[in-house]
Amino acid sequence: MIKYMAIIPARKNSKRIPNKNITKLKNKMLFDYTLEATKKSKLLSKVVITTDIKKLIKKENHKFIYIRRPKKLSLSHCSTESAVFHALRYLKRNKKIEPKNIVILQPTSPFRNNTD
Repeated sequence: MIKYMAIIPARKNSKRIPNKNITKLKNKMLFDYTLEATKKSKLLSKVVITTDIKKLIKKENHKFIYIRRPKKLSLSHCSTESAVFHALRYLKRNKKIEPKNIVILQPTSPFRNNTD
Protein backbone atom coordinates (compact mmCIF):
# COMPACT_ATOMS: atom_id res chain seq x y z
CA MET A 1 0.00 0.00 0.00
CA ILE A 2 1.16 3.51 -0.80
CA LYS A 3 0.95 5.64 2.31
CA TYR A 4 1.94 9.01 0.77
CA MET A 5 1.85 9.87 -2.93
CA ALA A 6 2.48 13.26 -4.52
CA ILE A 7 0.59 14.50 -7.55
CA ILE A 8 2.17 17.31 -9.54
CA PRO A 9 -0.32 18.95 -11.93
CA ALA A 10 1.38 20.95 -14.70
CA ARG A 11 -0.37 22.28 -17.79
CA LYS A 12 1.10 24.39 -20.54
CA ASN A 13 -1.55 26.98 -21.36
CA SER A 14 -1.42 29.56 -18.61
CA LYS A 15 -3.30 32.77 -19.41
CA ARG A 16 -1.23 35.13 -17.27
CA ILE A 17 2.28 33.70 -17.64
CA PRO A 18 2.83 31.65 -20.82
CA ASN A 19 4.81 28.44 -20.23
CA LYS A 20 5.12 29.22 -16.53
CA ASN A 21 5.86 25.64 -15.45
CA ILE A 22 8.91 25.47 -17.72
CA THR A 23 9.97 29.09 -17.12
CA LYS A 24 13.49 29.24 -15.75
CA LEU A 25 14.41 30.68 -12.39
CA LYS A 26 18.15 30.62 -11.64
CA ASN A 27 18.78 28.39 -14.70
CA LYS A 28 16.24 25.76 -13.60
CA MET A 29 12.64 25.22 -14.69
CA LEU A 30 10.02 25.95 -11.99
CA PHE A 31 8.85 22.35 -12.42
CA ASP A 32 12.33 21.03 -11.56
CA TYR A 33 12.31 22.62 -8.12
CA THR A 34 9.19 20.64 -7.23
CA LEU A 35 10.57 17.43 -8.70
CA GLU A 36 13.79 17.80 -6.70
CA ALA A 37 11.86 18.31 -3.46
CA THR A 38 9.98 15.03 -4.09
CA LYS A 39 13.22 13.17 -4.77
CA LYS A 40 14.60 14.26 -1.39
CA SER A 41 11.41 13.45 0.52
CA LYS A 42 11.55 10.39 2.74
CA LEU A 43 7.75 10.17 3.06
CA LEU A 44 6.70 9.98 -0.59
CA SER A 45 6.76 6.53 -2.09
CA LYS A 46 5.24 7.56 -5.45
CA VAL A 47 5.17 10.77 -7.46
CA VAL A 48 2.67 11.27 -10.25
CA ILE A 49 3.10 14.01 -12.83
CA THR A 50 -0.09 14.81 -14.72
CA THR A 51 0.73 17.08 -17.65
CA ASP A 52 0.18 18.03 -21.26
CA ILE A 53 3.73 19.45 -21.59
CA LYS A 54 5.75 17.05 -23.76
CA LYS A 55 9.04 18.42 -22.39
CA LEU A 56 8.07 17.18 -18.90
CA ILE A 57 7.10 13.63 -19.85
CA LYS A 58 9.96 11.25 -19.23
CA LYS A 59 10.35 7.53 -18.75
CA GLU A 60 8.58 6.08 -15.71
CA ASN A 61 10.62 4.51 -12.95
CA HIS A 62 9.90 2.99 -9.53
CA LYS A 63 9.02 6.37 -7.96
CA PHE A 64 7.74 8.50 -10.87
CA ILE A 65 4.64 7.93 -12.99
CA TYR A 66 3.87 10.27 -15.88
CA ILE A 67 0.27 10.67 -17.02
CA ARG A 68 -0.49 12.52 -20.21
CA ARG A 69 -3.32 14.87 -19.32
CA PRO A 70 -6.10 14.99 -21.96
CA LYS A 71 -6.74 18.31 -23.75
CA LYS A 72 -10.20 18.55 -22.23
CA LEU A 73 -8.56 18.73 -18.77
CA SER A 74 -5.85 21.18 -19.88
CA LEU A 75 -8.02 24.16 -20.68
CA SER A 76 -7.90 27.41 -18.71
CA HIS A 77 -11.29 26.81 -17.09
CA CYS A 78 -10.34 23.31 -15.87
CA SER A 79 -9.62 22.88 -12.20
CA THR A 80 -6.62 21.26 -10.58
CA GLU A 81 -9.08 18.92 -8.90
CA SER A 82 -10.29 17.58 -12.26
CA ALA A 83 -6.69 16.71 -13.20
CA VAL A 84 -6.12 15.04 -9.81
CA PHE A 85 -9.30 12.96 -10.09
CA HIS A 86 -8.31 11.94 -13.63
CA ALA A 87 -4.89 10.85 -12.34
CA LEU A 88 -6.41 8.86 -9.46
CA ARG A 89 -8.84 7.07 -11.81
CA TYR A 90 -5.99 6.29 -14.20
CA LEU A 91 -3.83 4.90 -11.40
CA LYS A 92 -6.61 2.72 -10.02
CA ARG A 93 -7.61 1.36 -13.43
CA ASN A 94 -4.20 0.97 -15.13
CA LYS A 95 -1.67 0.57 -12.32
CA LYS A 96 -3.84 -0.90 -9.53
CA ILE A 97 -2.65 1.91 -7.25
CA GLU A 98 -4.85 3.44 -4.56
CA PRO A 99 -2.90 5.70 -2.23
CA LYS A 100 -3.91 6.25 1.35
CA ASN A 101 -2.89 9.95 1.28
CA ILE A 102 -2.10 12.34 -1.54
CA VAL A 103 -0.13 15.55 -1.51
CA ILE A 104 -0.71 18.01 -4.35
CA LEU A 105 2.45 19.91 -5.21
CA GLN A 106 2.05 22.90 -7.51
CA PRO A 107 5.13 23.39 -9.70
CA THR A 108 4.76 27.16 -9.29
CA SER A 109 6.10 27.05 -5.71
CA PRO A 110 9.85 26.86 -6.28
CA PHE A 111 10.89 27.76 -2.73
CA ARG A 112 9.35 24.66 -1.13
CA ASN A 113 11.77 22.02 0.08
CA ASN A 114 11.54 18.33 0.97
CA THR A 115 10.64 19.01 4.63
CA ASP A 116 7.63 21.19 3.69
